[in-house]
Amino acid sequence: MEAAARYSDEAAGLHPALLFVVVSSLLLTSGVAIFKWRFPCTTIEGLEKQVNSIQGLIRASTDVWAEDLLGESEAQFRRTLRLHRDEIDEIKFRLIKQPDSRTRPCQWVLFHWRQLRAIDVCYTGLKDLLASILLKIETGKKARG
Repeated sequence: MEAAARYSDEAAGLHPALLFVVVSSLLLTSGVAIFKWRFPCTTIEGLEKQVNSIQGLIRASTDVWAEDLLGESEAQFRRTLRLHRDEIDEIKFRLIKQPDSRTRPCQWVLFHWRQLRAIDVCYTGLKDLLASILLKIETGKKARG
């Protein structure tokens, strides 16, 4: 009887620790997934890939041999893309001035949070531009039959 009581006490002690590990793992996993969902692009390289993709799309839709599907909107799309390129250059420039992580850790974290927000704003703008270009291309294709 005494051994059974001791065994149930040991087993009861194991369950809260196991529960803590499971809950912590779930919270960490879901936190990472939510972060990746909220911030799909977290690097300057990701922004540059998006810019190159949009640039290729504009170039392909205004090719000499193809129909000019963007029409008069091409200039506006190129201006908007140039503004986003300027934003990316500003983000790169700010990286030069980042605080030292060893001497000012709080400022370093705050700096990188602001950089992440700037990257996210630029990425959202690039996605909107891409959607506008694709819509204009599809509209142009339908209009030409």
